[in-house]
Amino acid sequence: IENSAAAGALRLGICRLNGKPIAVQLWTVWNQRATIMKLAHDEKYAPLSVGTLLTIYMISSLIEKDGITWMDFGRGDDPYKRLWCSERNQLIGIASARRHSLMGSAQIARRKMRVFAGKLGYRSSP
Repeated sequence: IENSAAAGALRLGICRLNGKPIAVQLWTVWNQRATIMKLAHDEKYAPLSVGTLLTIYMISSLIEKDGITWMDFGRGDDPYKRLWCSERNQLIGIASARRHSLMGSAQIARRKMRVFAGKLGYRSSP
């Protein structure tokens, strides 16, 4: 976050109600490309669609002020992402690790836990 801010690439959106933050989004912008890094909202205000309202504001601002031509909603296939973009590009990669090293074993275990959690219906945030 500090490096993005220092480079002028950080965009932080905060939706407040009576001075209290109820939704937050963190984006980075570089070369007319915007990537959402993190988003969150207070579930108590979900019926007001505060996350959606903040996304509308952020995207409008990114287009008007930064002239973005491309948006990346990050990894994962969350249903809300389909509402914002007419096209979807799927990135596929390969993860590799040395299974006989401590770090490699930890990476493999973390990956297997994510896959297992996904099968149970849990989603990790981007």
